[in-house]
Amino acid sequence: MLRSQVVEGGKSIYGLVWSPESDAILYACDKNLIIEPTLPGGNKQVSWKAHDGVVLAVDWNPANNLIVSAGEDLKYRVWD
Repeated sequence: MLRSQVVEGGKSIYGLVWSPESDAILYACDKNLIIEPTLPGGNKQVSWKAHDGVVLAVDWNPANNLIVSAGEDLKYRVWD
């Protein structure tokens, strides 16, 4: 049973991960990374161009709050 819809878009999502505090979702859509807050309130969606090709994998480290992404441009990147 579908309880709620978090994201709606026209492109495929290849990677998705919960934030360490479980208050946001990080997902990869096309060449971008997007952080979508899941709690109601003042937080807004944050997005940025991460790679020159499609982002294929993403993970969020709970120990140091760093994000790592890998794309079709044959690069991996670490974000703070």
